[in-house]
Amino acid sequence: MADEFKFDLQRFADGGTEGGADDTTGGTEGDKGGKGTPDAPETKTKEEQEADVQKRIDDAVNQAKARWEKEYQKKADKAKREAERLSQFVALKHKVG
Repeated sequence: MADEFKFDLQRFADGGTEGGADDTTGGTEGDKGGKGTPDAPETKTKEEQEADVQKRIDDAVNQAKARWEKEYQKKADKAKREAERLSQFVALKHKVG
């Protein structure tokens, strides 16, 4: 029973087309009109690529800065509320005490 499914794996690794496999390496379908990456080096100059990278870096830095500022503002507001609460507590304590 094990011999039923025995086949030559090397044939598939070598790219041989014997045994019913289709040969897709000889066609021109993949050479033209295929989907390429939008940042393919053939389509952009080095300066354009560097500008794209710099734009991505700038966007990432700006997003991180905005997140940091928002988080910092939350912390500053929380600290201000805590300071107000403590000052009210101290004032109340002086009135009573």
